[in-house]
Amino acid sequence: GQLDEVLTGQLQSLLALASLRALDSVQDADLEMLATRVRERHPFMRCFVAAGPDGRVLAMSGFREPEARFVAQDVIESVMGRGGPEVTAPQPSAIDGRRIVALVVPVQDRQGKFVGVFGSEIDLETLSSYLNALPLGREQSVAVVMPDGEVLAHSTSPHEFFDRPLGGSLD
Repeated sequence: GQLDEVLTGQLQSLLALASLRALDSVQDADLEMLATRVRERHPFMRCFVAAGPDGRVLAMSGFREPEARFVAQDVIESVMGRGGPEVTAPQPSAIDGRRIVALVVPVQDRQGKFVGVFGSEIDLETLSSYLNALPLGREQSVAVVMPDGEVLAHSTSPHEFFDRPLGGSLD
């Protein structure tokens, strides 16, 4: 539905950025401008990041700590190995520990060598608030669920339906 379109759009934006800009030419202000524009319609898109092959943040929207890392090294290696975008499992943000999902796309130089990633964080608490504000009918709820049934974000429900994983067999 609509969320799939949002995620696809954000991944396409990151891929376009990766194809148009050299990683070392991206500045914090460039990513802050992008984040400000995106958050007008999608407030759950928390930050945008350019990171080197070691995960070290090179540029970022918003505040960043010195020597900050965007995602774990295994995520960087997975994106590098696949050569394509990846949406991570839920994890604490390296920025402040908030529960997030990261969108990560590889960046290559003109010779095709992997030089780092562009990425963004989806704040799962803010995503739940966003889902809660959707115009739903009475007794309706909406959730974002991982393939394994883990509920990432959800609107308020009058039932305890989303308080447990939704996966498992139907036996």
